[in-house]
Amino acid sequence: MAKKGFTMIKGANWPKGEQPANHIRESLLSTSDRFMAVSDPLARCLDQLARCSRICSSCADACLGEDTTDGLADCIRISLICADLCRSTSQILSSNSWHDLASYKDQIQNCVLACQICASECSRQILKVDLCRKCIDACRLCEAACNDLIKAIPVLDPN
Repeated sequence: MAKKGFTMIKGANWPKGEQPANHIRESLLSTSDRFMAVSDPLARCLDQLARCSRICSSCADACLGEDTTDGLADCIRISLICADLCRSTSQILSSNSWHDLASYKDQIQNCVLACQICASECSRQILKVDLCRKCIDACRLCEAACNDLIKAIPVLDPN
């Protein structure tokens, strides 16, 4: 006897080439199971976002601490923007709405772009500010982790 709300399928006629196991497998693939496929890239991305945010902020501070900030205005501004974007992306991805991770793809892609721009600007200032080298490395690692997460997100997209 079936439980209330459940229907027993006895002698169902399945379309040619389809088996009941395929339909059961699809229905059992819950959102949380699909999330497990992106949990490692998400964890790595969150780590790199936090690291990049800290180092970009430190880079901006180091630029401000130079004897002269001539030519460093763009580096300071871009480093602070990258730090803020990494921090906000981390906060968004850390929320409990991971089931809607696919909707955050644009935010993650914006973070990738900010990291690319920041690394490029810091490479122009590397001789003036020592911390720019660490900032470049942090931005590149963050960019790679974000791209890995973006590649894993389609696993969550039901379409």
